[in-house]
Amino acid sequence: MFDEISKWPDDALAQGGPDEVAAFCFNLYEDEQNRWSMEAIGTDSFDADDGDWGCDEVTGFGTRGNCYTWEAAKEWDEILNEIVSLLKDYLAGGTYAALLQEKSGVGAGFVDGAIEVIYQR
Repeated sequence: MFDEISKWPDDALAQGGPDEVAAFCFNLYEDEQNRWSMEAIGTDSFDADDGDWGCDEVTGFGTRGNCYTWEAAKEWDEILNEIVSLLKDYLAGGTYAALLQEKSGVGAGFVDGAIEVIYQR
């Protein structure tokens, strides 16, 4: 799944983003019938101790209308763990890993839940 999922942030991040982006958050959604989706956003704040930073969106990198979607018969916590693991792999060697790491932080989580900080500078 890494090869497939790594192409999606490559496409999203290739366009860059506003200078005021302080952090990146990968928002997860539970859709219907074992379907999941993910969008990438840039925020103008970051606070590892307060997950509300994920609400300070300044850009969606065009992913809101072009979410990464997949099907998996898993529980939400399994999906979160899988995505966090894949994003950690991306941060270790993905095309735009340096872009993500030059900001204050990177997180992932379900939009109605806590954000798991994956990277913090």
